[in-house]
Amino acid sequence: MRALVVSVLATASLVAGCAFLPNVDDTSPKLTQVPDLHGATFLLDPWPYDAVTAFLCLEQPGEAFTSSHIPDASAGCVPLNVSLDGHGLAARFDVGRVPAQLRDAFGASQKPWYLAVTGSRGSSSETLVTEIVASPIPSDAGPS
Repeated sequence: MRALVVSVLATASLVAGCAFLPNVDDTSPKLTQVPDLHGATFLLDPWPYDAVTAFLCLEQPGEAFTSSHIPDASAGCVPLNVSLDGHGLAARFDVGRVPAQLRDAFGASQKPWYLAVTGSRGSSSETLVTEIVASPIPSDAGPS
């Protein structure tokens, strides 16, 4: 009988303990890429941070990005325009805003690209580097 009580208590403790663990799938930001004629918009939802910086990079932005939020120069990164709506983040890549020194590299680039985002609110922060395989660079439709 004592073994049964210990077993029930152990199971109850395990179940109760699991109730306090966060469900990673519910809080992990989901990435959606919306292409258009001039580039792409990257949507992260949810994104609970308000001080946000985002880049689209040709190479991994490096370890410096995770600590200083500045990507390695060799990664070929361009800053993205960022907007927040209280639930998520929209980071806009416009091929027309790529700096002159990176235009040829972006024009000739192939997958993967890297979306590098960092944000903070109060004492909480998050840094996210995600591989992008669908081209953010619009294909030239030619003259109409």
